[in-house]
Amino acid sequence: MTKAKLKQLRHLSKEIELLKQQIEGLETVVVTDKVKGSLSEHPYIETTYTIKGLVHERSAKVERLKKQLQRRVDELMDLRQEVYEFVETI
Repeated sequence: MTKAKLKQLRHLSKEIELLKQQIEGLETVVVTDKVKGSLSEHPYIETTYTIKGLVHERSAKVERLKKQLQRRVDELMDLRQEVYEFVETI
């Protein structure tokens, strides 16, 4: 175990959290739109309604990017675990 790896511990944890947030952000996207409608009773006044929904992206590019990010998270977690095990032996 080198001194450089021990110094990386704090940065490893931050990078893992950032990558996990990026993965979560790829899974769902919030979409908004506006539609026109009217009241169901008299006076039939035209109004605008805002609708929101979730789109689950499942394109090949998104899946490939998610796999790359997850591989990086796994590598960082392995490295972090290696550092923790070394510190426990001290």
